[in-house]
Amino acid sequence: MRQMAYAKDLKGEYVSIDNARNTQRLFCPICNKEVVPKQGEDKIWHFAHKAGECGKTGNVNNADLNKYIIKTTGNVIFEKDPNFFTCLRCRQTMRTSLGVKWGKEEYICKECFHLL
Repeated sequence: MRQMAYAKDLKGEYVSIDNARNTQRLFCPICNKEVVPKQGEDKIWHFAHKAGECGKTGNVNNADLNKYIIKTTGNVIFEKDPNFFTCLRCRQTMRTSLGVKWGKEEYICKECFHLL
């Protein structure tokens, strides 16, 4: 599952995980609870709730967040990152180097590919 890639700042503006700083106070766009940027070396960068899960949906992923943003603002703010894909089978998001091209622009992870 793709993790939350956007949060809101104190002004209510969307902040991408790529532009987030650990010194900022940032909030979940759905439940307004505080989130922190997770920007490590191994996993895909994302925001996580500071205290547990989203107060309204449990876990937040980009698909849920995008639906919420469309519903409340009419805008879509996510663009596809060509360096990552969501596996068609297990729905995990990972680097394209860890997948096998499956169709024109889709990928399946190597682990799922070997199970076929």
